[in-house]
Amino acid sequence: MLLEDVWLRYHRRGPWVLRAAQARIEPGEVAVVLGRNGVGKSSLLQLAAGVLRPGRGRVVDRPRHIGWVPERFPPPTSPSPSRPTSPRWAGSPGCPGPGRRGRPTGGPSGWAWPGSGA
Repeated sequence: MLLEDVWLRYHRRGPWVLRAAQARIEPGEVAVVLGRNGVGKSSLLQLAAGVLRPGRGRVVDRPRHIGWVPERFPPPTSPSPSRPTSPRWAGSPGCPGPGRRGRPTGGPSGWAWPGSGA
């Protein structure tokens, strides 16, 4: 995967979070992203995963399947007799419940929960 001159900002006139970022990750290679708070590590990883799109530049040769887990999950819901206990992220916006297929919001590929038969 190659990130070429990638720029990102969250609002049209907002500040650039990433400026002219470059990265190349070969198949099977492990990459570590280090830095202090607020420098764009999570934003860079979201671009690589296809969750966000760059304002400038491009991401090429992205693998067909990429795993990405958000930093924060929605608060847990209390179980009820009609709703069995499930992972706290199941049924959240952009996340299907167990046994259903879905697409993470903005994600590049479909996925299914373990044990869903897919």
